[in-house]
Amino acid sequence: MTNPDRALTNPDEQGSAFDIVFEGSHSACAEAALVLEAKSIPYELEPSGASWVLKTAPPCSRCARDELARYAVERRSPRPQAPTVVAFPGAGLGTAA
Repeated sequence: MTNPDRALTNPDEQGSAFDIVFEGSHSACAEAALVLEAKSIPYELEPSGASWVLKTAPPCSRCARDELARYAVERRSPRPQAPTVVAFPGAGLGTAA
């Protein structure tokens, strides 16, 4: 995910304002959109040149940015590795039967 704290207010083609709460690749924006969808935050996913953007109405933008920031922190947490199973002598014979 790239730049979840970037917030731009731009008028769209109808003249209403919106805030860009996330910008990145299509897959990164789809992942961020899933976060907003899970929290019932209305958003729009649109292409913007070589990248994609998620935009929300100004009243929802702060909440959307907060959720995306929490998600980014959660993803940075190191996950414990599962213990490696060491086969005991003769285990291969038991699986062949």
